[in-house]
Amino acid sequence: MSEPSYHHTQKAPWFLLLFGFAGLFFTVAWVTRAEPVLPAILLVSGLLMATLGYSMQHLTVCDEGDRLAICFGPLPLFRKRIRYDGIIGVEIGRTTIMDGWGIHWSPWGGWVWNIWGRDCVVIRHQRGITRVGTDDAEGLAEFLKTGLAANPGQQPFTEVSPMLNRKIAFLVLSVAVLATASAHAQYHIYWGDMHGHTANSDGKGSLDDYFIHARDAARLDFVVVSDHDFGNAAPWHMPKETWTLTQDKVDQYTVNGKFVAIAGYEWTSQPKYWTPEEPIFTGPAKFYNHKNVYFPARVEYLFSAKDPAYNSPNLLAQAAQKVGGLIQNNHPIGEEARDQWDYTSAFESVIVNTEMGPDVIRYDGKEYKPQWEAKVREFLNLGRTTGFVAGSDTHEGKPVARTAVLARGLTRPAIFEALRHRRNYAVFNAKIVLDFKIDGHVMGEEIEIQGKPRIAVGVQGTNKIEEVAIVRDGTVLHSLQPGTPNAKFEYVDEAFCGNSYYYVRVIQADKDEHGNRSHAWSSPIWVKKK
Repeated sequence: MSEPSYHHTQKAPWFLLLFGFAGLFFTVAWVTRAEPVLPAILLVSGLLMATLGYSMQHLTVCDEGDRLAICFGPLPLFRKRIRYDGIIGVEIGRTTIMDGWGIHWSPWGGWVWNIWGRDCVVIRHQRGITRVGTDDAEGLAEFLKTGLAANPGQQPFTEVSPMLNRKIAFLVLSVAVLATASAHAQYHIYWGDMHGHTANSDGKGSLDDYFIHARDAARLDFVVVSDHDFGNAAPWHMPKETWTLTQDKVDQYTVNGKFVAIAGYEWTSQPKYWTPEEPIFTGPAKFYNHKNVYFPARVEYLFSAKDPAYNSPNLLAQAAQKVGGLIQNNHPIGEEARDQWDYTSAFESVIVNTEMGPDVIRYDGKEYKPQWEAKVREFLNLGRTTGFVAGSDTHEGKPVARTAVLARGLTRPAIFEALRHRRNYAVFNAKIVLDFKIDGHVMGEEIEIQGKPRIAVGVQGTNKIEEVAIVRDGTVLHSLQPGTPNAKFEYVDEAFCGNSYYYVRVIQADKDEHGNRSHAWSSPIWVKKK
């Protein structure tokens, strides 16, 4: 076999998938360019995927005199040579579906070099097997067998494969796999307070005091300031200059990657606005309660509950939606909240979350039963949608951690993106780390599945966990009493009937100064059967 007598090139379209991944990585890198590390990782991954795609557009198998060459191209990063005097046997075979394409070792039959299809030539040698995928299996096998017949008494197999090519191949393939995995695991937990006041309404301290405490004392990642829309003095409307100052301060204190301040206010609807006590509107009194409204960017002025243009939840949501704002239902308990949920489901994409709390609260030696969680469940049981957040509602100007968001980065757009998709959960006292997924989908999602929901729960507590409960459609489906700070388990809902919501509640053994145990509540996941 001293003269070249075989040369075959097979082309395949799967390199387009690699270019597609490269384009996806470049696009996400551009969208997340304000974040500190992720864009660089995605950019490098995209370049590697593009390189891999350019290197694997075709596979050429050819005779090189005393050896057979197998090479992906046109960029020749991946090349393998097998000396003819080391071949023991040759036969036509088929790769399995699990073998796929590319270059890899397979437990079903040694090394696989394949660009497309399942036909292959199996080359056996002393150290194992190499399967060469080709659409000319008969021609390649005949060529190799002819050579074997003409050269009896083969010597032990030797393989020539440049070390540099091996290292490059390993690096490209490994980074591509890691980059693909990282694209699905870029959520980080950031802690914040969604509800707090300063002296600009009925609280204490300045905006500076509020943000400095949140950043330096409470060590929060983000915080919302939400003074009442009625301000702190007659004529009981927050002055426009106060709202402008609020927006100036949140921009001043926001440092991407370190701390995010968010401008908001508490839309403070009160039934007296429909009565002679403070007659603003006509008709029956409305008990809409309060809602926090916050914005990802500057807006000219807030939408006051005293303004007829924004005096109902639907009107408020319509206005907030136009400027990209989000709304949460505040403390939905008591008589003042009986009309809290009086908004259409069309605005659930704006009124996305609700403050969550325990059914029983102890304060100054007294026990109260607001049935907080039960009230939220009643809303969910109507087929409505809301995620869970919490706020300290501090009037001392001292926010604390009450909400965790699962965001891609610590920027204001990233925090809003997480809140908008309800990737958030509420805590009461301790910063409990909670992971909740159904069939790989995270909290806040609305999904369709085949089969039964597979629920995965992970908890990293700060004290012994008294209970971890999976709540389905308002009742406890499954619960554990770990008695340890950490817990992790899976549960399959064999009784799933085709349309349910699920969330996880965690209760720890520790108590605050009033005797309240620490809690955590995940946002729900809504599941439908395909």
